[in-house]
Amino acid sequence: MKVAALGGGHGLSAVIKALRLLTSEITAIVTVADDGGSSGRLVSDLGILPPGDARRCLLALSDEGELVDLFSYRFRGGTLDGHSLGNLILAALIDLDGSFQEALRHAGNLLQADGQVVPASTQAVRLVAEVNAVRVEGQSRIARMSGIQSVALEPADPPADPEAVQAILAADMVVFGPGSLFTSVLPVLSVPGILQALSECRAMRVFVCNLTAEAGETYGMSAFQHLEALLDHTGDCIVDAMLVNELSAPHESWISPPAEKTIRGVRVFAAPLASRVGAVHDPVLLASFLQQVFWSFLGRNPHANQSFKTSQHPQKL
Repeated sequence: MKVAALGGGHGLSAVIKALRLLTSEITAIVTVADDGGSSGRLVSDLGILPPGDARRCLLALSDEGELVDLFSYRFRGGTLDGHSLGNLILAALIDLDGSFQEALRHAGNLLQADGQVVPASTQAVRLVAEVNAVRVEGQSRIARMSGIQSVALEPADPPADPEAVQAILAADMVVFGPGSLFTSVLPVLSVPGILQALSECRAMRVFVCNLTAEAGETYGMSAFQHLEALLDHTGDCIVDAMLVNELSAPHESWISPPAEKTIRGVRVFAAPLASRVGAVHDPVLLASFLQQVFWSFLGRNPHANQSFKTSQHPQKL
């Protein structure tokens, strides 16, 4: 099974860990709108595409080892304070190899990554948002805001990376989310070539919603409002299914039991997805339910419905 996973931040790396239980044919397509932290400093200093989200994905595609530890190391103190060594290595590889894409391939080979990482666009972009009728610029600033009405890229029509487009068109399943809706997921979906590929592909396209709303950009939003916001930005023809965490004690501010079966043509599947340790997706549970949603999409499981029996042993397809 070929999978394209779209987004950024910790959310994309979390879904990659789940997808690795199902397949080794994974292409992670990362946002290039990040302007905060170590990535933001390197973008400003060197004029490169932001490496942080790509680095996280490479690490999620790789097994533990000394190189993974090195790429994960973050400096404390001095002029390098806050920089990730992996980001600096990627910056060096960009200079040596001549492009961001070649640097990612080189790093993937070094780390023996179980898949590939490509940028959503070959051009640097800036994220802008309308927040309570006020224009706000920059991904790191927008992430701290609540009351976001819309987000967009500047320039509005950055070229999509050809490998990202091809990965979507060739995929059996496309996954976007979990992750910050307005500052990780939508910046990828806002690249026109990516959106067009999603509308043309024959893959099952599934939105994995966050476990809960985030402080800041999605504060107070329900799971269904996450989907509504995504569709308002992209149109109603790029999502087939949404997978949402079913809380042990559901409340109306997140998901009202029982979940509606469809919203604007999108099938909604509710399942327990949270890890018992920390507020993160459990990779085994997420892999199992993604697999079952995929089977349902193919018609292999005509009895698939809102609830699933947990499989502790997802199989690679």
